[in-house]
Amino acid sequence: LPRYSYLQKVIEIGDYQAQETVDTTTATEIYDILFPVIVEGQIVGALQLGYSMENVKTEVEKNNLKILLWGTFILGLLSFSLRKALKKQIIKPIVDLESDIKAISIEDDIDYRLPKIENDPFLLLRQAINKNLDKSQEYFAKMLDNQDELYAANEELEAVVGQLSASEEELQAQYEEIQDYAEKMKALKEKYTLAVEVTDSVVW
Repeated sequence: LPRYSYLQKVIEIGDYQAQETVDTTTATEIYDILFPVIVEGQIVGALQLGYSMENVKTEVEKNNLKILLWGTFILGLLSFSLRKALKKQIIKPIVDLESDIKAISIEDDIDYRLPKIENDPFLLLRQAINKNLDKSQEYFAKMLDNQDELYAANEELEAVVGQLSASEEELQAQYEEIQDYAEKMKALKEKYTLAVEVTDSVVW
C-alpha cells in the first residue's frame, strides 16, 4: 500500500500520482500509480495500480523500436520521393538542356533555337541562349551582305583595271604611232634640208 503522504497528496491535488517503488516481499521494482476515486465530486478513496518495471522497460523498448522502424520507413519514403522529384525537376532538365545545346550548329542550321519547355527550371537560360543565337545570326547576315558587296566591288575593280589595261595598250599604240610619225617628219626634214643645200649650191 502507498504511504500516507503519497495518498494524501493525491487527495489534495485531485489528480493521479506515480512513483517507482520496490516490493519488499519479492524485491521487484514496481511502477506504482495512484488514481483518486471521485464520487459526486468528492474524493472517497484511491485506486492503486502497479506495473513491473521490467515490463514497463520492455514496453518502452518496444515503442522505441516501433518509432525507430516507422522513422526509418518514413525517412526512406521521403528519400525516395526526394530522389524522384530531384530526377524529374533537376537531373532530367539538365540532360535535356545539354542535349539541346549540343544540337546547336551555326554551319548546318543557323535558324536552330533551343525549344522552350513549360515549367523548365532552366527556361531563362534557354531564352538567354536563344537571344545570343539571334545576335549571332544577325552578325553573320551582315557579314554575308558585306561579303557580297566586297565581291561586287572586286568585280568593278577588275573591270576598271581591264579598262585601264586596254587604255594603256591604246595609249602605247598611239605613242608608237606618234614616235613613228616624228621619225618620218625628222627624215623628211633632213631630206628637205639636203635638197635646199643642193639647190643653193647649184644656183651659186
